[in-house]
Amino acid sequence: MKKIFISLLIIYPSISFSQKNDIEGNALKWFTSVYVEENFKDPYSFKLLKISSIPQNTYETIKTDDIYPLFLELGFEKNDNNAIDTSLININIEVYKGLIKGKWEGSEDRIKYLKRIEKLLLCKSNMMTLINIKSNKLLKNKL
Repeated sequence: MKKIFISLLIIYPSISFSQKNDIEGNALKWFTSVYVEENFKDPYSFKLLKISSIPQNTYETIKTDDIYPLFLELGFEKNDNNAIDTSLININIEVYKGLIKGKWEGSEDRIKYLKRIEKLLLCKSNMMTLINIKSNKLLKNKL
C-alpha cells in the first residue's frame, strides 16, 4: 500500500508539470513563428528570456479582463461585490437616460451620455454572463 501511495505522489506532480510545459511550449512556438516574424524588425535577434503560464478559470478571466476595465472607465470601484451587481448598472442607465431627455440631438453632452449608456449596457451583459457562469459549476471551473 505504501508503495502505491508513494508512486502516486511521484507520478501526479510529474504529469501536471508536463502539461504546463506543453502549454508553455505551444505558446513559445506561436510567439516565435507568428508574432516575432510579423512584428519584430530583426526577428533573428529574438532570444526568449523567460516564459511562464498561469492557469485562470473562465469566471476570473471575464471578471478581470472584461468587467474591471469597464468599472475603471465608468468611475466605479473595482470591487468583487459589484462585479455581479446589475442593479447598480441599471440605476446608472436610468440616470443617464433621464439626463439625455433634456439635451438636443447634436449636443456633445447627449453624445457623451449615449456612449456612457453603451458602456453600461456592455458591462451589464458581461455581468449577466458572469452570473450564468457562477450558477453553472462546470463553466466556473473551466480553464
